[in-house]
Amino acid sequence: MTRWLWPLLVTHSQKFKVIQVALSDFTTALWNAMFAMTVIAIIIPVLILLSLQRYFVQGVANTGIKE
Repeated sequence: MTRWLWPLLVTHSQKFKVIQVALSDFTTALWNAMFAMTVIAIIIPVLILLSLQRYFVQGVANTGIKE
């Protein structure tokens, strides 16, 4: 519960609820639907990371270089 405290305090509306809080509210429903929502929540960041992986690796590699 403590990891969801900050999003719960900041968002005052159901309209702006983050996906993790929405998934934690969805625990009473069917397991199949919950797993489907989790996969959808994971796919979007993974696709963004894969498409921008070159820049992510360059940024990590450049943080250790002192000029």
